[in-house]
Formats: sequence, structure tokens, C-alpha cells
Amino acid sequence: MSAGALLPQDVHQTVSGSFFGLPVSGSGNFSYKPGFMIDGLLGYHYNDYLAAEADLAYSQYDDDKISGQIAVGPFVATGAKVDGNADTWWGFANGIVTPLGRAGFSPYVGGGLGFSAYDAKLNSITSSAFGVVPVNASTSGTNLAADAIVGFDYTVTSAFSLGARYRFIWTNSARTSTSMGITAKEDDALYHVFSVTAKYRF
Repeated sequence: MSAGALLPQDVHQTVSGSFFGLPVSGSGNFSYKPGFMIDGLLGYHYNDYLAAEADLAYSQYDDDKISGQIAVGPFVATGAKVDGNADTWWGFANGIVTPLGRAGFSPYVGGGLGFSAYDAKLNSITSSAFGVVPVNASTSGTNLAADAIVGFDYTVTSAFSLGARYRFIWTNSARTSTSMGITAKEDDALYHVFSVTAKYRF
């Protein structure tokens, strides 16, 4: 198993349309606070250098702010605080290569494909121009995901090892949505995960 910090990368977004007859336009980055990820791992070593790994993980993180500019008619806001959060289940099938074998200190690299199934809530947006704007919106969905891994294990006993790993995750989450006359576009979501691992060998 593993546990550690999840750092979502900023997501670029643009908006356009009209709101109660007023033109709306803007672009900027949606940023998030660091969160956490807990990961259950199950692997099989074909030999000392090659392994297959399946994992199921859960993560949670909160929204932080929007940087950029949005205009609603003559009113312009240059940034806003965001109240919201996202819960995500992840699943991956990875290939792992251990170039120095499994004894002692064992660095490895790997990667694979999987999915992310998320539930996200956006409670409100607060800006100096518009004050607190209640949103109370929620979205959910499942996206294709891929990851790249680099890490190491250290053998404590013949059956138990400790280690650490870094994981870069990409999700195919770019989308265009329209609600209440406003069209929003956003890029794919990217994540960085730093975790410690504990493995038991059967």
C-alpha cells in the first residue's frame, strides 16, 4: 500500500456567453489546494527485473482560486476564491521495471493506463467585484487516465520492504460545457503524487 500528497496542477479555462443579457468572457487558471491519496497495490513479479502491478486509489483535494480575468457586462473581476472539493477513485494497470533487481536498494520505473472516477462540488465563488456568488453545482464522471512512475524499494526483511515513489498522472478530462447561457472550456487535468510505500511479499 502507499499514502502521500496529491498536488493537482492548474487547469486552464475559458468562458464565454451571456448571463441575464450581459456578455460574459474570460480566461484564467483554476488552481487547487494540495490533497492526499491512499493507494492499495497488488503486484506480481515475473522475475527480479519485471513486474505487473494493479492498484486502486482514493484521493481528495479542495478548490483554491481562479487567477485571470472574467468580465460580465461592464463588471470585471481579476481573480476569485473558490469553495469546492473533489473526491476521486483511481484504477491503474502498470508495468514495473527494476533494472538493478529486487535485493537491497531497488530503484524502479513504470507506467500504465487506467481510469479516474470523480465527484466534484463547487459551492461558491468569491471576488472583490461580485462578492460571494453561490453556485451549489456538482459534477461527476469517469475519464481515461495514464501514469508514469519512478521510485525505490528498500528490503527490510525477505518478505517486507519500504520505499517511496513519485507518480505523474494525466487524465483525458478536457471538456466543453454550457449552462445558463455560458460556455466553459477546460484543459486536461494533471497531477503529481509523492508517496511512501509498504510492500509485503507472499
